[in-house]
Amino acid sequence: MRVLATADLQALVGPDDAFGAVEAAYRQFGRYRALGSTPPSMNLDGPTPASAHHRIKGASAPDLGAAGIRIASYAARGEADRSHYALVLDYETGRPLGFLDEEWLHALRAATQAIVAAKYLARADSRVVGLIGAGRIASHLFPALARRFPIADVRVMAKPSEGAAAFARRHAAAGLPVRAVETAEAAVRGADIVITITTARQPFLEPGWLAPGAFLCSMGGVHEVFAGVLAEADRFVVDDFDYALSRGDMGAWVKAGDYTAADLRARLDADIGEIVAGLKPGRRTDSERVLAIIQGLAVCDLAMAKLAVDRANEAGRGLWVEV
Repeated sequence: MRVLATADLQALVGPDDAFGAVEAAYRQFGRYRALGSTPPSMNLDGPTPASAHHRIKGASAPDLGAAGIRIASYAARGEADRSHYALVLDYETGRPLGFLDEEWLHALRAATQAIVAAKYLARADSRVVGLIGAGRIASHLFPALARRFPIADVRVMAKPSEGAAAFARRHAAAGLPVRAVETAEAAVRGADIVITITTARQPFLEPGWLAPGAFLCSMGGVHEVFAGVLAEADRFVVDDFDYALSRGDMGAWVKAGDYTAADLRARLDADIGEIVAGLKPGRRTDSERVLAIIQGLAVCDLAMAKLAVDRANEAGRGLWVEV
């Protein structure tokens, strides 16, 4: 099998490649419905909250001729000390095809999922972006998002504020209209596209902030959006409903008693796979507020990993290992 490091992946997969792979994976998910593992995620935790923990997700994609798993490991020293790996298998035989250091590729995949969702759920004339979070995933949003929308203003807020300022300086130097703001409200009010990708310890996006016609994409694995925002939304979309129930906003809403799982299922308009596959409509009017909770599909990781392995085989890149 082919073993690929970050440098190999950066040479093999670009933002446009990622967009095509994620969009195709969403389309497959919408058509087949059974691509993810059961359960969607398996957690391996130590005896105490401070112990190392690991999360395993799997997927199969017959159109790609591949199946695989991804492993996210967080060391006992904290969330910042993490690693991501992906194992790609032949769909028919189970023979290993590739093993990837997925840290960089995972961040690219996560950001790309937001961009693909925006293609179908945001207004085509969206000009103002409110971004909450300025970490490794957010860094992959631009300039890819600006190539697909006529972006004139990007307002980024993060804690500590120095992170937002550094993010803004870095992207402004590349000619993008990015500026740091002090509060989440300043980033969100009046924005056409709002993306949240944080490690916040408490929710911050309040009812009444979203403008008519706004698209909100909540991606953090923590509680970011108050439950009242869902009540205001005209459309509600997720990627993997069952997985989203286990973490992030949906998990927090259920734990707090704001909604039950049945409430959320009844409120759901579509999943992103159904929309990309053309089975259900995306944005219907310029005025509707759309809330999408995008926690990440393993089939998207698989699609990008398989693309990288195929290209590495063609180019002879990476380490070939006999197993």
